[in-house]
Amino acid sequence: MRVIEYILAFIILVSFIPLFNIVIQSYYTVKPQMPIARFQDFLLSTVKRVISYEYAHGNLTPELVDLDAIIRDKIGEEIISGYGYRVIIYSSVRRITVNYTTNEIVVETLDNYPLHLLVYYNDGYVQQIDRQSPDETINGEYYYVISSSSLTHNIHDVDALIAILESRTSRYIGYWFSDNVYKGYVLNTGSLTVFINSTIQLSPMNLYGYQALNTSITYYNSATQKYQYYSHKYFEIIYETILYPYYQEKEVHLNKTNIQYVLDTQTRTQWGSYNEYQVKELRVDTPSTRWYECYDDIYYTCRLIDETDGQPVSTLNTIYYPIYNALLLRINDYYNNRVYIPVYRGTIILGEESVPSTSVLTVKSYMRIGMFDYNILLIVWRK
Repeated sequence: MRVIEYILAFIILVSFIPLFNIVIQSYYTVKPQMPIARFQDFLLSTVKRVISYEYAHGNLTPELVDLDAIIRDKIGEEIISGYGYRVIIYSSVRRITVNYTTNEIVVETLDNYPLHLLVYYNDGYVQQIDRQSPDETINGEYYYVISSSSLTHNIHDVDALIAILESRTSRYIGYWFSDNVYKGYVLNTGSLTVFINSTIQLSPMNLYGYQALNTSITYYNSATQKYQYYSHKYFEIIYETILYPYYQEKEVHLNKTNIQYVLDTQTRTQWGSYNEYQVKELRVDTPSTRWYECYDDIYYTCRLIDETDGQPVSTLNTIYYPIYNALLLRINDYYNNRVYIPVYRGTIILGEESVPSTSVLTVKSYMRIGMFDYNILLIVWRK
């Protein structure tokens, strides 16, 4: 009788094994956890890809674009939820300081390269100061000291500074802005657009019938290898010349062209706590006729005796092309209120603010964003 009971118990137990397997496989799956060193490499490559993609599409502005959310989405919440991370993407231009007591500008860097310093004054003038080597080296960092005697204006009139540390193979950028100026942000997703805090009241000026704000752009000219300040361009194209031999005169028909960047206030839209504006190219073409009295048979040595301008034709053109070589936009309104808009960043910080003091992995790397290089410090830990 006891033998029969054992047999029945065995049969019942065996019959439950398939059901147990089904339950385990369906409702209890052990998720494989990625080794932390492999996750570190995966995260670093993802950060580089996201930064490069966002910059190429014109929206690398950490203040407006949630880069962390994009990175988490690329990695996947199931994987990244088991780890903490902090990424610091930083320039070798470590700090720019304006000392009003000693009347000096000090640029601290991590590398010993030639330095180009662009100085922006409140009257719109821009000065470039070049230094081939640092003045001091302290604890492995390099200090470039620019005294007020090198400045064309008073040091208190400095609105903004851009430091470019450049060698044959590397190029880094850093910014400094006075507390007395406004700052904005720029995106180029489809068209060149700036974002200015809605609390900043700007008064437009009438430019050839358009209500606009005067805009200038500092850019890098690869042909001359110099940083140039572009606010206005003028040129003339002669399309017809009529000679009058009997009177020893000539009549010249030409087109006068003025081109400048402006902020089109008619495109203003509200975007959160910012006003969004499009930056456009204002082109004004004016037909003109000039009469000259000449003194030789080839009509080269001549004197202007009269000039008549026709009706100017103005157009506003949307800017679609990338701003790869642009460094800074400066906006001026009717009362000379100024807004400075950096195109690049000195530092981009991603991830969590609090980092554990132990059990973390750290890796250093670098990447190029646009035309500037950046160092990368990546820290990861398991949660």
